[in-house]
Amino acid sequence: MSGELPEGWKAASLTNLVENHDGRRVPVKAADRALRKGAYPYYGASGIIDQVDGYLFDGEYLLIAEDGANLLSRSTSIAFKADGQFWVNNHAHIVRPRGGISLGYIEHFLNATDLAPFVTGSAQPKLTQRALDSIVVPVPPSTEQHRIVEKIDSLFARSTRARDELAHIPRLIERYRQAVLEAAFRGDLTADWRKANGLAATVTEQTVDMLVMEPIRNGLSVRGSDDPPGIPALRLSALRQDKVNLSDCRYLPITTDKASRYLLREGDVLISRGNGTKSFVARSSLVPAVDAPIIFPDTAFRVRLNPQVADAEWFSMLWNAPQVRDQIENLAKTTAGIWKVSQGDLIAVKLRVPSVAEQIEIIRRIKMAFTALGTIDAEVRRGSSQLARLDASILDKAFAGELVPQDPADEPASVLLKRIQATRADAPAKKRGRKAKG
Repeated sequence: MSGELPEGWKAASLTNLVENHDGRRVPVKAADRALRKGAYPYYGASGIIDQVDGYLFDGEYLLIAEDGANLLSRSTSIAFKADGQFWVNNHAHIVRPRGGISLGYIEHFLNATDLAPFVTGSAQPKLTQRALDSIVVPVPPSTEQHRIVEKIDSLFARSTRARDELAHIPRLIERYRQAVLEAAFRGDLTADWRKANGLAATVTEQTVDMLVMEPIRNGLSVRGSDDPPGIPALRLSALRQDKVNLSDCRYLPITTDKASRYLLREGDVLISRGNGTKSFVARSSLVPAVDAPIIFPDTAFRVRLNPQVADAEWFSMLWNAPQVRDQIENLAKTTAGIWKVSQGDLIAVKLRVPSVAEQIEIIRRIKMAFTALGTIDAEVRRGSSQLARLDASILDKAFAGELVPQDPADEPASVLLKRIQATRADAPAKKRGRKAKG
């Protein structure tokens, strides 16, 4: 916190404003929790402090939050409001505002504050009790705190609605991408092109083995290293995008002669052999221009197409169309949780193959549609980023006293803090748990 505080505000340490109850250790193993189920939510077992990881019994460390409590993670620095009664593991501080301090105000302040400078430890970073004491909070008059929270919540509700609307768009984009590929496979995408050129729909259904100029080949399996010397060989991760990432490689201690059968060239299509997720098995990736010798791994198949029959880019695009995916996923088999396809599975896949000229037009139209979708996706990302900046700006203004007008009639924060100090001196801190029911 920097700068001069508004009239009626006063700075105070966080621990002067809240009661702090460190989380007590409860049965943290899933097996133990399964034996002690109950009605009360248990937060934080997964390491995400605002996530409920099951429901536990009533017990002596059950925390009570009659009007809510902020849970402040000791490692991830996330604060949120928990209502009612709950358990929390020992990876969190439970902070409860003292009388006259708004729960929502503390919650918003904690989430607006960069707590990284207060975190200590490298192996298991934590916010210690001492660190909490060094966090300084700008405290407005009590009534102004409520006005600030009400305004923040109102503005955040609008940005949340906008964010929710934006969240739907990527799914719609992906559905439209699949619709474009589906239409391309059927021939609908270029129906007007054929009509304009006076062409009939000369489409034949062919299996993959009818489109290649040489047999599909498995890659090479040899233990390698991350650094030269050796022959560069792609990792499976190089196939994650539509185009192969030739820089994502390792180096194999093999001779040039042994590598020759596995060398890649521009226009080759690589197809992954397996994946833990069925929808990702046998995805295709096109090899771009190759400047230096490089081979492919045994986790992929190389498909080298006959350019007189099938354009490589057309094949790679249509290979990921829904009609092809359905065939692949019906053929895929699982072993030890990994979905796999064989060479025999690949050559059995059927494609509708138009003329090469129409394939080129299909490529052009798919690229044009995907470029437009990419523009929309970029706008969505930019909008999401702007919403994040807007929320941050709202919080900055809130804690600088610029979000709502000050009222000279409000009781100054200094009076509130003196009252809290007097209350703390008169009454010892209460235990926030309760004994197990007999």
